[in-house]
Amino acid sequence: MSVTVAGGFVGNTYSLNTPRIGYSRITGSVAASTSAAGYAAANAATYRTDSFWQPTAIPATWRIDAGSAQSVSYCGIAAHDLGTNGCTVLVQSSPDDAVWTTRLTIVPTDDTAIFGLFATVSARYWRVSISGAGDVPTMAVIQFGAVTEFPRPCVFAPSLSFQRTRNVTYSANITEGGQWAGRSIVRASISPEMVVKYLSETWITATWDAFALHAETSPFFICDRPGKYLLS
Repeated sequence: MSVTVAGGFVGNTYSLNTPRIGYSRITGSVAASTSAAGYAAANAATYRTDSFWQPTAIPATWRIDAGSAQSVSYCGIAAHDLGTNGCTVLVQSSPDDAVWTTRLTIVPTDDTAIFGLFATVSARYWRVSISGAGDVPTMAVIQFGAVTEFPRPCVFAPSLSFQRTRNVTYSANITEGGQWAGRSIVRASISPEMVVKYLSETWITATWDAFALHAETSPFFICDRPGKYLLS
């Protein structure tokens, strides 16, 4: 996953050396500047990564109206090809669906999930504005919400960074004469471990329990050290 932090942002309550989880999401009516046939804007407002929104042309926007002002401090985008298509993403908010303010600029270098962090803003309308010179991209998940900040950092061990736990299964290509002719990736995954010690009972009760219930049925965005592992 790629993490992008707004310029000058150091964390809302706790420093960027502590973990972040993005699971709570605002809901509301969704609209897009354009949508290709079979790629409705509403597809990106769910947790599913097998259905997509795709505009017919870029620049393009995808917008959610929360109905009233909501506090938002992260944007998550998953199952996309923004990096492949050389896109730039602006995360923007508006009080009236007319005047928009950019909260974060994201320039993906690959197609891994995006976790964007910025100072908490209260607004009714939120959108991503996409530009680029390549083909039109597809996105399966776009969500905004209030990020969960941990009050303590991960311990060095036995924690294993998300960036250092890739598990890859290869298939080797061998010629009839027994010569190596390349290999391909059959399966790739990660198996990180994040250990945070000495969290208070008050924090666990107020914050963790709600996330644990969510995680039983739905996915989420997570970063162990957003201050260290950044996209830009």
